[in-house]
Amino acid sequence: MVNNYPTIKLSDEQIKKFKEQEAMANNFILCRKLAVDLIEAGDKEWAYHLFNKAEKFAKNFSNYCTLGRYVGDDKYLGEKEWARKLFKESENHAKNSRNFIRLAESVMNDKYLGDKEWASKLAKITIKLARKEIEMCKNG
Repeated sequence: MVNNYPTIKLSDEQIKKFKEQEAMANNFILCRKLAVDLIEAGDKEWAYHLFNKAEKFAKNFSNYCTLGRYVGDDKYLGEKEWARKLFKESENHAKNSRNFIRLAESVMNDKYLGDKEWASKLAKITIKLARKEIEMCKNG
């Protein structure tokens, strides 16, 4: 076991179905969706591995930020340090003020991470980027 997650024993039918889905989970969305389905069925341990697999497929801001929210949320895994790592990666992929707003909201939210200091730094970056974006629109 990875983190001693409470687990509800899945039925043989559920295990078969999830194994079939896992065999076809060959991208970020399929891995993330299957991990969520596993948690809803009661197997956080297996879901942990699928979230890990999803991370390997992550390519962009949205992938990393979304995954950080799931991984950090106690309803799912509650892995705050892993969420921090994913949010850092999403920051590296952020391209505009909208990305930084979403990231700041995620980082600030106690449900996911609760880091108000980091969120404040991200908000300052957002303001600078928004000003540049407004200037670019004006100069068209």
